[in-house]
Amino acid sequence: MHVLGGSSSMERSRLKTVVRRIALANALVMLLVLIQGSLVTNTNSADGCGNSWPLCHGQFIPEYTLKTAIEFSHRFVTTIATVLIFATAIGALKLYR
Repeated sequence: MHVLGGSSSMERSRLKTVVRRIALANALVMLLVLIQGSLVTNTNSADGCGNSWPLCHGQFIPEYTLKTAIEFSHRFVTTIATVLIFATAIGALKLYR
């Protein structure tokens, strides 16, 4: 039995489970982004990577200082959150088309 563009109900159910898990992971990662953003603000680490984005002081892997580590980790986790946001959106579109 095929529904919605040739997907079987079993495939649709599996996709729904995967999208839910990605969305949950996204929520947890966004919580981490929020906590790290607070840490960046409270430690005055916002300039830890300077003005070069997405690099940190023009380097892919920056030299270690505490402020740089705090800012760089925040950028890294934000990148992961962005990928999860797109994955959730794509999965949701596939489910509800």
